[in-house]
Amino acid sequence: VSVCAASGGHVYTTDNNKSGYSWFVPGGTITAGLGSSSVTVTWNTPGTHGVTVTYTDANGCTGTSPIYNVTVNALPQPLISGLASPCESVPGNIYSTAAGMSNYNWSISAGGTISSGQGTNSILVKWNTQGVNTLSVTYTDVNACAAPVPGLLAIDVHPYPVANAGTDDYICSDVPVYTFNGSSGQYYNLANVHWDFYGVGYPSGGSLNDATLLHPTFTPAGSDLTQVNRVVMFVMTLEGTGSCAGMYDKDTVLLRIDPIPVANAGPNGETCGRQPYQLNASTALYQSSIVWSTSGNGTFNDKFIPNPSYTPGTTDVGNIIQLTMSLEGCKNLPNSSSMWLTVHPYPGANISSSEAICEGTSATVNIHLSGTPPWNITYTDGLIPVSVTNILASPYSFTIFPTSNVVYWLSAADDNFCTAPADSLKGFAEITVHSLPRIYNVTGSNNGFFCASDSGVVIGLDNSELGMTYQMLRNNLNIGLTLPGTGLPLRFGLFTTVGQYSILANNPAANCFRMMHDTI
Repeated sequence: VSVCAASGGHVYTTDNNKSGYSWFVPGGTITAGLGSSSVTVTWNTPGTHGVTVTYTDANGCTGTSPIYNVTVNALPQPLISGLASPCESVPGNIYSTAAGMSNYNWSISAGGTISSGQGTNSILVKWNTQGVNTLSVTYTDVNACAAPVPGLLAIDVHPYPVANAGTDDYICSDVPVYTFNGSSGQYYNLANVHWDFYGVGYPSGGSLNDATLLHPTFTPAGSDLTQVNRVVMFVMTLEGTGSCAGMYDKDTVLLRIDPIPVANAGPNGETCGRQPYQLNASTALYQSSIVWSTSGNGTFNDKFIPNPSYTPGTTDVGNIIQLTMSLEGCKNLPNSSSMWLTVHPYPGANISSSEAICEGTSATVNIHLSGTPPWNITYTDGLIPVSVTNILASPYSFTIFPTSNVVYWLSAADDNFCTAPADSLKGFAEITVHSLPRIYNVTGSNNGFFCASDSGVVIGLDNSELGMTYQMLRNNLNIGLTLPGTGLPLRFGLFTTVGQYSILANNPAANCFRMMHDTI
């Protein structure tokens, strides 16, 4: 008979109705039935043990039973083989115990996971937590004896290397060198640190000073600095130590690089009056916002674009004003640029000298000019335009000899900077030409002689014009006698004073005087 050590409840019996029962159970302990025909035994000591019993029968005879051999099998003591110092987080660690048994039951501490093999003599384990962990196993041996105490293996799990490349960052192109001060690591081999980098979506032109340092520096260059929102990805790789040698951890960090904004308001310019000035030469680079401002009181058609047009205000005219482009870009860094805009007043021209003249005389026309010389003008009488260039002083005057009524006006004018708008060409020169009185003959009775006994000499004009006046002169002096023209001959009267008499005709519309023919 075979039993397991430390097992109890084994019942052994002999003949009933005897007396003086005495059982001999070496290696075991009678737990019940002592002094009776049936005992219960717990076996303690492995080996083969003979069980006997002595009793006295009804005849008073005492005897001992033959030896009943019981083989007590030792309890199994499981042993575990496998890596006692594995690397954290590495799967596939093999642990095994004696083969050929049954009812294998593995237990693992909270820091590990049995991946496969539960119920067999060999399992695969992944250790998830560094430090001291445990693994145990029980089974039933070929004698159907179960291990009273699990086989236990203490495990010292070496930590897996931890790479920390730092937090993502953002710099501007005015930072020449960037240091990875935030990078760190744990449980790693300092002699095996490595960095790699590449531009996200473009080839980075930058460089690392030493890719084997924990805190290297990066110098951006080339295409890193020529576009907004450039992103460089850096990968830090660390190797582990101890049983984690040959194991690597990687971490990435993103570095965003933006160029600083570059403002260029363009070259200085000029405009005329309130004529809009287009800022075609201005440029803006790498900005997140743009706004234009003026030192004057004009307006931009859109002050939030790189190339607006500016309309000078009323107080800008005749002054030099500053137009400023202000940018904000990387990390709200400002940049600005200004240009000077000279706002010339529009030139003006005013033609005048409207007057009435007499036939055969001249008239002077004056043109008053404003602005900056030299001027160029064009005036016309509606038939023939006349252009005059390089006028250096104002007013400009010219003389005409019209034979009939004429009106002059300005059709164009410009100065050294600007062309005069139509509403700056003002005035008319209206020249009215009045005719001279027609020449008629002075008449006198008796050829201007009279005798002392006569009453005198009758002086007249053989014809006259309506609208004219005729004045009597004696010795070229006005004697105060003026007659209006009637369209008929005129009679000035009877004269007795000695002298030379003549008649001066006048067109009173313009005081156009003319001596009549002949004297008396």
